[in-house]
Amino acid sequence: MFQVMANTVRCSDQQPQALTAWHHKPKVSHLCPACGQQIQRLPVLERHFQNCCPDLISWQAWHATNNDQGAIASLLADAAEAEIQLRKTCISTAFRQVDADGQPIKRSPEEVADILHLPVVR
Repeated sequence: MFQVMANTVRCSDQQPQALTAWHHKPKVSHLCPACGQQIQRLPVLERHFQNCCPDLISWQAWHATNNDQGAIASLLADAAEAEIQLRKTCISTAFRQVDADGQPIKRSPEEVADILHLPVVR
């Protein structure tokens, strides 16, 4: 006879046993430093980077990681820091620069992308 109690399974003739997950191991997921999308599979992550933020990831460094999770985490941390600096530069370029007369220069997303050599969607 089985009895199910809070997070335990108990057979009438056995000691309580904790329920375990059926997964073999927890999945590792990574966040895109540009858009924040969570991705678990490395081939999907690589394809996502090629479309979303190809300017952030050095492809030589990516292939040098050899699917080592520590190396990938380090590479993504560097890319996240580069993304933070890029966003600050974009904001400064779009809103905080002034012309010779001291008047603020307002730039469109297209102008900012052209100045920073980025696609407009970035």
